[in-house]
This record gives sequence, structure tokens and C-alpha cells, in this order.
Amino acid sequence: MDESTLVSLECSACEFGETRTFADVVGCLRQNGRLRREAKPSWDFVVQFWNLDTSASLCPECGDSTLVLQPFINQGDWDDEVVRCEECRQVISEERLEIFPETKVCSSCKSAYEDPASQVLDEGFCPSCGNYLETILSSTHLARYRQRCQKCGYRS
Repeated sequence: MDESTLVSLECSACEFGETRTFADVVGCLRQNGRLRREAKPSWDFVVQFWNLDTSASLCPECGDSTLVLQPFINQGDWDDEVVRCEECRQVISEERLEIFPETKVCSSCKSAYEDPASQVLDEGFCPSCGNYLETILSSTHLARYRQRCQKCGYRS
């Protein structure tokens, strides 16, 4: 099963339902100490471990451990499906999905991934150590400011 395939989690006690990707479910099981040796587990293998792992299958609404893992079946049109960013979980705009239909991240996360140093400088933190950057007047130019980290000596 592909990692981006949608699966559904449904509680038989309170009718809670949630849609996740197959990769999210596998990640949840790995976080709980399951599936350590399987690089690409099969659907049947994941379902078996999901049923054994009581901490993963707890319903967030009622607390009953009856969340059932099953393949996702869309009841409506595929156009109505909302695509969320894998990084920040915000809804990816329709315009971006028209241009890049297979994208899994929003434009702001993509730009942060491509140039992480500029994001850090905009927020005022050192890209080397994470300390606050101090704005100082450049010694070589009269009207130029630089940012400096007092902890590690980084200069922009």
C-alpha cells in the first residue's frame, strides 16, 4: 500500500471517524514500539498490529479502545476532498494543487525547506546555535546593519 493512501479510523461505540494517511498510521505504530523491522509493511501486517496495540487504537472521543482501521472509501466527489500540508497541517490552496497536483506541502513550508537560513534570520535567531541575533551597525559601511550572535559569533 502506498504511504499517501488514505485510511479511515472509526469508533464503533461513539461513531467517531477520522481519515489519515497510511504513513501516519505506520508512524503511530512505530512511535509505540511496533513495526521496527519492517521498512514497508503490508496492509494486513499493519491491521494486525493496529488491533494488538491498545494505546494506538483508543478513541479520542469516548476513550473506548474500539477504533477500527479500514481502507478509506470516499462518499462524495474527490473535488471536495481537502488536502493538508504534511508539515504544518494547514489546508493546501486549490491554486497550488492545480499547478502541482501531487504536492504534499504548502508553499510556505516548501519555501522554508528550500531556504531555512532566511527563515531563521527573519525571526531573529542564529542559524548556527539558535540564540537571539543582535542588530549592529556595520564597521565597514556607514548605513548598513548586520546581525550578530553573541553566543557563537555568527555574523550575517
